Amino acid sequence: MTGDRTTSNVGVDEIDAVEALEARALEDRAALEALLEACATLAREPHLFAPDEASIDRCERALELVDLSAAAEPEFTTAARRSIAIIASALGRVSLANAAFAHAEQRFERALEALPTQSTPTERAWLLHDLARCLEAREAMTRAEQRWRECAATLRTIDDAIERDYFESASAERLAAAARARSDDTAARAFEDAADRCDDRAIEREVAANAGAERFFAERWSGSSPPPIAREADWIRRSQGLVRNPGASESTVGTVDCEAIFGTSQDDRCACGALAGRSQRGAICDRCGIEVQRAARRRSRFGHIALSERAIHPTALLGGPHGSMLALALDLTDDRVVAVRERVRCVRYLAIDPRGADTLAPDSEELAAFDAGRGDPAFLVGTGDEALIDALDRLNADGAAQEVSLELRALRGHKSADRPEQRLRIDRLEARAAVLSQLSAGASLAIDHVPVLSSVRLEELGLRAPVVALYEALIAARTPTDTDTNLAALAEVFRRDAGAATIE
Repeated sequence: MTGDRTTSNVGVDEIDAVEALEARALEDRAALEALLEACATLAREPHLFAPDEASIDRCERALELVDLSAAAEPEFTTAARRSIAIIASALGRVSLANAAFAHAEQRFERALEALPTQSTPTERAWLLHDLARCLEAREAMTRAEQRWRECAATLRTIDDAIERDYFESASAERLAAAARARSDDTAARAFEDAADRCDDRAIEREVAANAGAERFFAERWSGSSPPPIAREADWIRRSQGLVRNPGASESTVGTVDCEAIFGTSQDDRCACGALAGRSQRGAICDRCGIEVQRAARRRSRFGHIALSERAIHPTALLGGPHGSMLALALDLTDDRVVAVRERVRCVRYLAIDPRGADTLAPDSEELAAFDAGRGDPAFLVGTGDEALIDALDRLNADGAAQEVSLELRALRGHKSADRPEQRLRIDRLEARAAVLSQLSAGASLAIDHVPVLSSVRLEELGLRAPVVALYEALIAARTPTDTDTNLAALAEVFRRDAGAATIE
């Protein structure tokens, strides 16, 4: 019983070990149980569903050896029974994916039979869930309903709220469909209400998970600590799509009301109406491309705007007790940041040393020296936001944080640490260390994208009218000045007392 070494994703040594166990399995119970454990490991691997035919064959042969061995000695240890359940369940899912429903049913039934009493409720719920789906595919509706009821009964002992809601929602939806089929409208509505309650809890969890996007403009200073600017990479992965249309035309495609991004505006119905009804939930219409879902899901979805060019996050420019986040990051004063952004004549160049030290030309007397150095490729100068963003890109936050840490240690240990001027220096260094820590953790003061909350969510926050108009203006912005103006206005709206309190 040797496997095909060319198709298996398992190493040659592992194959040899499994084959050696197969050869001794009938005579040696310990070898059989070791074989089951090895095959259970294979069954957990993604390549079993690639499909890796060699691994599938090994798992099938292991179950055959169990049948032959069980005829002579039926008792297996708890660990061996768990391995049998894992193998049978995995093979059942393979058969289900291949539409071999009769074979899948046999495997799931066997997995349930082998599952130890000490198994977790989640393991049993998954088996009942898969078996019920298999029975539905075989049109054995009465038996499928029985398994869904068993799955629902198992939920009471599941501790994880997300898992519990998932299984409860799946079983309630299927039991509602079964009740409708036998014209029991009262039971069907009760099951549908239970499924919707699970969905409501899932939506609340998703809204909470979107906190980074919702607080993107709502940050505030807290004492001497800078606000925790939302990391773009964290929320951009959760975005449902690009909002690129300012909404001037009649079409809503790509606007802040786009159903493809923010979800359908009608319960259980796509935009064009080709798909409708609770049974279509989760399906995506071939015509309009809209997923059939509850309209309540619009609360938990958001999109994003791609800025015409990179910009400085408005919160990064808010002045605090020790300067703005941008000034602290680059170790400048706020006055000098303003001077560079506004291209003031006397203090206009941001000089970027190749060693990573970012400074400003301090006055007009040294301006000629900076002008003279502009031809040197190792010495860069610039003005405006682009110069500040370039300096941020070059900033070595980890290295700067280590330097700040060393300076803080020296200042705190010095006998003059309690003097007012030293205390001010220490406080500023601590604030800068907090900013550098955020940058090291992935926060960015220069942004490429802006999150777009759904109209439904904005309505809840009481911000719909002003924010939608600013979103549309930001999409239409094509100059740095327009982008900067609209970003600042968005930040101001989100930082209002009522809005910020609701978001927090």
